[in-house]
Amino acid sequence: MRFVFCSLSLFFWQVIFAQDTIAPIEVKGYPYKRYAVGAKSWQADSLLLAQNASSLASEWLLRYSGVYLKEYGNAMLGTTAFRGTSAGHTAVLWNGININSATLGESDLATLPVFANSNMALQMGSASSLFGSEAIGGTILLSNLSKNTENQLLIRQEIGSFGRNFSGINLTQTGSHWQMQSNFYRFSLQNNYKIPSLLGEVENNTPVNCFGTNQDFYLQATNNQKLTFHNWLHSNFRRLSNGAVLLEKNWRLAGTWQKNLSKNWLMENKIAYINDFMLYNRQDTTQTKRWVGITQVQKEFEKFSVQAGWQIQYFLMNVDAYGETKTEWRNDAFLLTRLQILPAWVVALNARQVWVSGYNTPFTPALGSEWYFLRKNSYTLLWKIQVSRGYRLPTLNSRYWQPGGNPNIAPEHSWNYETGLVFERKTIKSRFYTEITTYQMRVKDWILWQPTDQGFWSPQNLQNVRSQGVELSTSLAHNINASWKVQIWFNYTYNSAQIEQIRNDLSNRFKGKILPYAPQNRWSATFHLNYKSQNLLFSTHLTDKRFTDLENVQFVKPFWVSDLQWSKNWQQGKNQWHIALQINNLLNRSYENILNQFMPKRNYQVSMNLILK
Repeated sequence: MRFVFCSLSLFFWQVIFAQDTIAPIEVKGYPYKRYAVGAKSWQADSLLLAQNASSLASEWLLRYSGVYLKEYGNAMLGTTAFRGTSAGHTAVLWNGININSATLGESDLATLPVFANSNMALQMGSASSLFGSEAIGGTILLSNLSKNTENQLLIRQEIGSFGRNFSGINLTQTGSHWQMQSNFYRFSLQNNYKIPSLLGEVENNTPVNCFGTNQDFYLQATNNQKLTFHNWLHSNFRRLSNGAVLLEKNWRLAGTWQKNLSKNWLMENKIAYINDFMLYNRQDTTQTKRWVGITQVQKEFEKFSVQAGWQIQYFLMNVDAYGETKTEWRNDAFLLTRLQILPAWVVALNARQVWVSGYNTPFTPALGSEWYFLRKNSYTLLWKIQVSRGYRLPTLNSRYWQPGGNPNIAPEHSWNYETGLVFERKTIKSRFYTEITTYQMRVKDWILWQPTDQGFWSPQNLQNVRSQGVELSTSLAHNINASWKVQIWFNYTYNSAQIEQIRNDLSNRFKGKILPYAPQNRWSATFHLNYKSQNLLFSTHLTDKRFTDLENVQFVKPFWVSDLQWSKNWQQGKNQWHIALQINNLLNRSYENILNQFMPKRNYQVSMNLILK
C-alpha cells in the first residue's frame, strides 16, 4: 500500500507544481478501439445499461449480448465462454486494469453489478497485444466515465420475487474543472424458489448478500493535464448449492495522470492496487495483493499514430493451500501503431512481450486492416480483417496449489484469424447497423487438470483446440414520428469448438468432439418501443444444448428465456422520476444453464429511480 499512496502523492505533486503553457488539446482515454483495427468489438447500449442498472453483469450479458455465460444458479458463479473458450480465456479490465483473480485467472461476473460501472464493451478474439494475459477468447472492458451533467443525486430502489432487493445511490458533484461521482449499493436475494429433485420439488436455499461503494474523481488540473482516480470496495456473501458459504471482498484502486507534452505528444501514467480476499466455508483463506504500474506515450502524426509503453506488476499471495507466501513480478512491453494509408484504408500493427521469472512467454503480435470500399452520404460498407496472437499465463493455483501444483506448466497460446463486413445506413429518421464476422482460432497447450497416481489432481498442457464460427450483430433505431420511436437489437453466434488433440488420448477418441459447455448456436433479440414518456422493452435469448462430457454423450437441454419490461418517466420541476415493472422468464420455463443448477421460473421486479437536481 505504501507504494500506491507514495506514487499517487508524486503524481499530484507533479501536477500541482507543473508550469506549462502548451495550447490545450483533447486528452484521450484508453485507446483500445483506436488500435483494435480489424477486430470485432461490441459496445453495450447506454439505454439498456440504464434500464437494467440493478442487474449483475452476468445477467445483463446473457440477456442482451451474443456471448454465452455459464450461470451456476441464480446470482451464483457467472463466467464467460467467448468463441468456445473457457472463463480463464477472458480478460476483464476495469478502467484499463486487469481484475481477473490472480489465483484462478478468471472473473465471476455475478460479483460485478452494472450499477458500479457506467460503460461496458466487449472485444472478441485474441487481443493480448492490447490487453495482455487471458485475452484469448475475448475481453470485457468496464469503465467509469465522467458525466455531462451538473450536481445531481440518483436514488434507485428495486424489489422482486424470491427476496430480491436492490438499493443504490449515485451522487454526482461537478465544478468548473472537476467532477466527483460516488456510488453506494446493496443487493440481496433469498433465492427461495422451488427446484426439482429426486424427492420432488424442494426449496432452493442459496441466499446472496452483497454491498459496495465506488468513487470516481476527474480533474482537469491545467489546460494540458488531467487526473482521474477510481476506488471500488465490494463485499459478496453467498451460500452455494453444495451448502458451503463463500465470502469475497475486493478493493480496487486506480489513478491516472495524463499530460500533453507538446501539440501531438501525450503521456499517461497509471498506478493501481488490487486486493482480493476469499473465505471458503469459513475455514479456507485466499488473499492476493497486486500492485500495477503502467507508463505509456502516444505520438500523433498526420496519418500515423504510435503508442509505446511498459507495465509492471507485483503479486503477493497468501493462500492456505500454497503452504507459504508467494510473490511474483511481471513485466510487459507493448507497441501499438496505426497508419492511415488512404482516406478509406487504415492498418494497425501491435505487439506485446511479457517477462515472468521462470517462463518463456510468447511474443504476441496483431495485424489488422479496415477498408471502406463503399462510402456514400447515407451509407457505408466496411471490410475488416485481423490476425492476432494471444496467450494466457498459468494461474497461480496451477503452479503453487498443494498437492498438485505444477511449477513446470507452460503458458497457453493462440492464433486468431477473422474477417468481416460492416454495413451502416443513416437517414434523418433512422439508423441501421449490421456486422457479420467469421473467425477461426487455434489454442495450443490448453491446461487440463488430470488425476495422478498419488490420488490428487494436477494441471498439464494436454489439449489443442480449434474454434471457428460466425457472429452477427444488427441494430435498428427509427423515429416513427415525434411521439413514437422503436429500437431493435439482434445478436447471433454460431461456434464449433472442437478438440484437435489430447496428448494422453492415445486412441484419439476425443478428436473432433465439441468442448463441454460450448453451445454451437446462440442468439439474443431485444425490442424497445418508446411512446412519449413510456417505454416497452422485450428481450429474448436462446442457447443451444451444451455437452457436459468430452464424449459428447451427456448434455444439458437448450433453453429459451424471454423478459418483458414496462417503464414510465415523468418530470417534477427539476427532478425526474422513473418507475419500471418487469417480468422475467415470461413463458414460465423450467431450465438449467449448468447441469442440475436450476434457474427460477416466472418472477417479477419493480423498480423506482429518482433524480434530484
